[in-house]
Amino acid sequence: MQTPETSRLAVGLFRQEAGRLVATLTAHLDTHHLQLAEDIVQEALFRALQTWPYRGVPDNPAAWLTQIAKNLALDQLRREQRWSIKQDSIAARLSARTDDTGNLLRLHEQNRSAWDQTMIQRGIQRLGDAAKGSVMSEYHLEAGIAACHSTAPDDASTNWPRIRALYDQLLTLTTSPIASMNRAVVVARVYGPKAGLAALDSITDRSKLEANHLFHVIYGTFAAELGHQAIALTHFRQAENLASVPVERDFISRRSIEIGDKE
Repeated sequence: MQTPETSRLAVGLFRQEAGRLVATLTAHLDTHHLQLAEDIVQEALFRALQTWPYRGVPDNPAAWLTQIAKNLALDQLRREQRWSIKQDSIAARLSARTDDTGNLLRLHEQNRSAWDQTMIQRGIQRLGDAAKGSVMSEYHLEAGIAACHSTAPDDASTNWPRIRALYDQLLTLTTSPIASMNRAVVVARVYGPKAGLAALDSITDRSKLEANHLFHVIYGTFAAELGHQAIALTHFRQAENLASVPVERDFISRRSIEIGDKE
């Protein structure tokens, strides 16, 4: 429980040390991150108010605040770096996502020679730099997944078992239903559409995915591959109703027509 004495000590120390901490962090982060430095210092104070009443005031409160602030700054920089890695990988593949008439192409249909290899290699280099250290984060794993896709010369060469293992690790760190949905796609590539459907059905927060058009596209695709055309059409029609981007609606409409022709 927070005590008045602890609060007064923390707030007083914050007033005394805040300027120095912001200056220290800005020196590490550069002046473009001044607002981030100020936010981190505020967060360090909040953690002091949360922690000190229960664990006691540290012997050197100023040093404690400084270390917490530096750790928070490092975590933020790592998150930004992982995001940059993912963005490089995604950007390197964007131009190949549609055909000459603007129709959306699935990953296995894309011409990988059109991918920006320079951007991909830059992302791989950043991933290597970021992988130094003993902490494995969600961002490491997501970047690793993107790297597996980006470095495969063709769809058949994709290391799907490796990607599945990375998703399994990712799901020990997050309960995101989107991550679970993406893992189901990979499970289907490794074990087949029946296993993919089972993976989708096993998602705990599946209700949160019902408003996501991609969930219905994936479910419909697995159902169609298993010969369940009526179920597949139901999901593709639902996906078409939910999709907000015209090129995606067109893609889903074409898939619905293809499935309807097989009934």
